[in-house]
Amino acid sequence: MFFWSLPKTNEYQIISKVHLPKDVFTFNDVYDNFLLSLNPITPETVSFSFGAKSQSKSISPSFILEDYKNTIIPPQYFNNDNFINRYDKEIVTLTKNSIGTEQNLAPIISQMYNYTLSFLSYADPIDGLYPYSQALDKKRTDCGGFSTFLSSCLQSVGIPTRLVIGFVFNPHFFSSFPFVTYSLRDFFMHAWLEAMLPDHSWFPLDPSVEWRRTSGLSKRQGGFGVIPNDRLVVSFGHEIELPIKNKNYRFEIIQKPHYI
Repeated sequence: MFFWSLPKTNEYQIISKVHLPKDVFTFNDVYDNFLLSLNPITPETVSFSFGAKSQSKSISPSFILEDYKNTIIPPQYFNNDNFINRYDKEIVTLTKNSIGTEQNLAPIISQMYNYTLSFLSYADPIDGLYPYSQALDKKRTDCGGFSTFLSSCLQSVGIPTRLVIGFVFNPHFFSSFPFVTYSLRDFFMHAWLEAMLPDHSWFPLDPSVEWRRTSGLSKRQGGFGVIPNDRLVVSFGHEIELPIKNKNYRFEIIQKPHYI
């Protein structure tokens, strides 16, 4: 069987004209991803149309860490697992040393974002998710490692986060051929993160793209609070469970279709 997360309409995109095979099994997980289970011998395919949207956000200067005490935070946005760990002693120490006694969210998130850019280098991309510990130890990682590292730092001081899993593409290429059908092979895998603010809005952070751009390795835009219209978001979160036929399957992330 194949498993995948069907992209949904959100702040990054508009999804329309969705076609699913008749024998598809669907359910939502704790991140509200729309997960699909497909029979591999089915001749039909999953298809949809989408339009990407850009984001440019800021953080209210009035938000402080104390505000989270009056906010209900779903547990999946605070992590203590192999990929994101808010309790790791080294993460806790370097974050506290970086932000000092600062309580306002805007400078805290900005400081840890910039710390990540200076602490890590982009290298050795993998088909999967690097844990924060790999980034912490090696200091050379890919977009996933940038995201799990920064997520661990922010969560260590009480700021909830989630990973954003998807693809990037060249919007000029797509706009040149509006009637052509594309597959996931035409996209490049990418991951970034979002910080939940006390008003339950999400603030996007894409440190690996900014590191590559400022290092002269890419012209792609995106970074602190800015995401251009060159993304397709497939799912949110990590360590996702798929309960199928009385058995639980766990995946680091759901980005491309999985076969089990």
